[in-house]
Amino acid sequence: MYMSLWYGCLYILIEGWRTLRLENQEIDALLRSSNVNLLRIYRNATFHYQKDYLHEKYMTFLREGEATATWVRAIHNAFAGYFAREFESPDA
Repeated sequence: MYMSLWYGCLYILIEGWRTLRLENQEIDALLRSSNVNLLRIYRNATFHYQKDYLHEKYMTFLREGEATATWVRAIHNAFAGYFAREFESPDA
């Protein structure tokens, strides 16, 4: 449950990033991955009712296994680093 929430919210962050046309070399490189579309489908499955708990929309992303898990950690960490630097206190 928490992983699905995390993944769904991560895609919402990606949507916002693109809508605001923010730029960062590391993040933008990660966003060129085909995993972005798989994550979008996973998000849809998470936030929209699915009759089957393990619907194909979930399974397509999860079948990629370590590849998608590694990518999710990388994009999450890239966003975390970006926003930590953006909101760093000028008094630090």
